[in-house]
Amino acid sequence: MFLGRGKTECAVTALTVIFCVISADSGASYTARTWGKTLLISRDGHLRPVTSAHEAIEVLFFDWPRWDGPAYFSAFDACGRAERGESTEKLARSAFILAAIEAGLYFEIQA
Repeated sequence: MFLGRGKTECAVTALTVIFCVISADSGASYTARTWGKTLLISRDGHLRPVTSAHEAIEVLFFDWPRWDGPAYFSAFDACGRAERGESTEKLARSAFILAAIEAGLYFEIQA
């Protein structure tokens, strides 16, 4: 199901997670804010770098082993808030790490 609001389209998944994409003609610009420290998540036999809340949302949405658990939903929320400027990247990174622990994923933090 797709919901439209002005220049924004929102897709509602089976998990009722709303994933919004700002259309290219909206004139909005995006500046990625990085975590400062790269987090490497083990997925499918290789280490995938995650450097921002934006990248963490992509991993949670497209490449996570299980779409459930309180830490998973907290990480999704914290990363979304950081993307909107409502929270800090540090809080988003911490929530993402807790979700990785909850999912049993191996991870490394690089300086």
